[in-house]
Amino acid sequence: DKTSRAEYEGARGLYDVYLSKFDKSEKGYLVAYYAAEIEFYHLNQNLSAATHYMMSARSISFITSRANRSRRFSRSSTIACSPAVAS
Repeated sequence: DKTSRAEYEGARGLYDVYLSKFDKSEKGYLVAYYAAEIEFYHLNQNLSAATHYMMSARSISFITSRANRSRRFSRSSTIACSPAVAS
């Protein structure tokens, strides 16, 4: 039964296991968001949901800043290696 409390608690537990090992991964923010949605809408655990929502938001900013650093490094190394700059 997809609407039973036990199913939602089980899913949230699996999300917590994933987050304990991969919270900084590319998909960590999404898993934290899903956990928060379950807690807020199906388990009435608003404080725990807020914690997971904040974890998700922090992960998004972490991933975004890491991606921006990668893009800047890639762009600067491309410019430094171009023939026009080297001459």
